[in-house]
Amino acid sequence: MLSALFAHAASAAEHPTVRLEYTVASPEARCPSAEGLRALTAARLGYDPVTPEAGRLARVSVALRGGQVVGVLELLDEAGHTLGTRTLTAAAQSCESLAQSMALALAIAIDPQALLGAPRQPAAASAAPTEPLPPPQPTSAPWRWTTRLSVGAEVGAVPGTAVGLGVEAEARGERVGLAAWGQLSLMPSLAEYGGFVDASAVRAGLDGCAFASAFGLCLRAGGGALTVSGRGFPGSRQSTLPLATVGPRATAAWRPAPSLELRLYAGMDVALSRDSVFLGTLDAWQAPALSLDAGGSVGWTFW
Repeated sequence: MLSALFAHAASAAEHPTVRLEYTVASPEARCPSAEGLRALTAARLGYDPVTPEAGRLARVSVALRGGQVVGVLELLDEAGHTLGTRTLTAAAQSCESLAQSMALALAIAIDPQALLGAPRQPAAASAAPTEPLPPPQPTSAPWRWTTRLSVGAEVGAVPGTAVGLGVEAEARGERVGLAAWGQLSLMPSLAEYGGFVDASAVRAGLDGCAFASAFGLCLRAGGGALTVSGRGFPGSRQSTLPLATVGPRATAAWRPAPSLELRLYAGMDVALSRDSVFLGTLDAWQAPALSLDAGGSVGWTFW
């Protein structure tokens, strides 16, 4: 453990201290500043452990690597020899939680006795008293806002296979999210019964989602209208029918950059209303109980 590596370097003074060297190689990760990390560490220990006169050096660096934010902590002694290192990682959108972990690791490296509650040797009479800082306040991962454009294929929503074009706005925390969406489904002209059938569907609704890392499971509910028209049929006309559906949707996302998201999805909708399409007097199609869709989307995140 990190404490085992660093325990022998802890000073017997009242409050061990270090110099802090902090580098953020990827500003887009939106990580705390050096002062922010210093404050988090001080809140763990109950005193500020950073001073420019300290002999030991704590070197901390943060960078984005492969869709993750990576923090590396190294503690060096007065002669510049490495006493120990530790590497911590988090999702690219969770630099705040990574900073909390780095602050805890830094506190253990500087003064493990303070965290373990071990007794100290009395301080010299001339030592200046240190006012304890308040305990750290619990933090939670920030919500982020993402807009997406999607394209996919649908079977069962209209008489033939359709292309679905969608737009979505999502508010997401670390584990849950809520999204409003709208979708237009277009079917190429279908040759049937000596004529042609054209169809389109317009829907909108809400998704409630639960997430585990890059994967999500959502419950989608929506409603709208299906429009079908026939050409080349005696007495054919355009019909507009109501649509109401509910069903699950699975997603898998990848972030090549903190503000860019690529997502694959697959879903199934259960029809809450089932209607028949008539072309003139011909009963040409009846909405199935289930419809399927799959595709991909590109999204832009606003913090």
